[in-house]
Amino acid sequence: MFTLKYDKPVERDLKELSKHGNKVIKAFEKVLVEILENPTRFKMLEGNLSPMRTARFSKDYRIIYLVDEKTEEVYILAVGDRKNVYHIAGRR
Repeated sequence: MFTLKYDKPVERDLKELSKHGNKVIKAFEKVLVEILENPTRFKMLEGNLSPMRTARFSKDYRIIYLVDEKTEEVYILAVGDRKNVYHIAGRR
């Protein structure tokens, strides 16, 4: 299983996410476990966001992350609504 890494901005993302209820949080937790078990399973982004990957949870939410297969680490860049999470991840 891969190790999870993230910085302070992602902590803020998660705090914001917690305002949307237990259903969203449980969906996030489920997908996070799937990412850590097999991080290359989810879609790789294209263009200036490559080699980031995206995992969908709930209906409108995404986790944007990078995979380091050498160190077996998953680095979460952004968590949030699909409308703006890609823009946020690109800036981080």
